[in-house]
Amino acid sequence: MTFKHDWEKAEEQLSLPESTISSMLKLAFPNKKLAAYSIIAGGCANLNVQIIVENENSPLILRVYLRDKDAA
Repeated sequence: MTFKHDWEKAEEQLSLPESTISSMLKLAFPNKKLAAYSIIAGGCANLNVQIIVENENSPLILRVYLRDKDAA
């Protein structure tokens, strides 16, 4: 038995427009600029995005919840 077998996102491929990711980054870090991003596999109830910020060595992870906020 797999715990996550019946979760909605199990096989879905989702993405976000670059402009949306950039806007979300600016909300948290107003002075940072998006250099690149990639969707990270996994995440049963959320979309995980690896963000590369200009002039930064370490990537950030943006987690976007796909369900009701109370389910997070």
